[in-house]
Amino acid sequence: MKYLFAILLVLVGCEGNSSPAAPKTAEEPKPAEESLEIEGDFFGDELGEEAAELGSDFSVVPCVGATPEEQANLDHPRIIRGQVVAPFGRLAHRSLWDLIVPDAHAVPVGGENTVPNQEIQLVEFGSKGEPLKVLATATSDALGRYCFKLPKNVTYGVSLGLRTGAGDNQLRAVVLSRGHSNISLSSEVVLALALEQGKLESKRREWLVNLHTYADSAVDLLDPFELEDGTNVVAGKQEVKTHLLADERFAAALER
Repeated sequence: MKYLFAILLVLVGCEGNSSPAAPKTAEEPKPAEESLEIEGDFFGDELGEEAAELGSDFSVVPCVGATPEEQANLDHPRIIRGQVVAPFGRLAHRSLWDLIVPDAHAVPVGGENTVPNQEIQLVEFGSKGEPLKVLATATSDALGRYCFKLPKNVTYGVSLGLRTGAGDNQLRAVVLSRGHSNISLSSEVVLALALEQGKLESKRREWLVNLHTYADSAVDLLDPFELEDGTNVVAGKQEVKTHLLADERFAAALER
């Protein structure tokens, strides 16, 4: 009996030592709490950041006229990468992407959304901004992105342009450098106002670069504004024009 009693004490002691299994049950909610935190981050700011990265990742955008190796080189000096935007994405039919993708970055006017499946032409401009020759054609992807490699013997300058849309809904941009590659209300209005001052001449390239710089700051940094809901391209152009001409720095640069 003495030995049996000793064995029982040992067994009871072992059970006592194994009791920490109970706290495990109490700690089980911890993994669930961590997963909730991850979900919270994912559906919060990080989702927006990921969407922005998707919009700016041009390594996945087919590049007209470029080899796969050239397309993969995001610093290639002769490759133009840009986005097309319009008031509420209405240069083309709205798509599911319009509901889940934020406004294009580097396009300052609030209410401009990326335009998917839109034909973009790389053109040679005449002195009055008219397209003299279509150099290449691309179609914007689901995020409004497009990419061109400059054809042989073509250089950046006042005679190189981008255009999309037609008639009153046309939007254009002068490709003064790799950095002037987005098509928007601003790019169209700056070109139209420049043409009102005279012809597109090579000696006016620096002037046009300055106009674009002042325009970007006027509608974004210094006095940002948003298009009213339902604004179409024609009305949007007029709103941007009025806003730019009311900016003293832009207006002064335009008259130089």
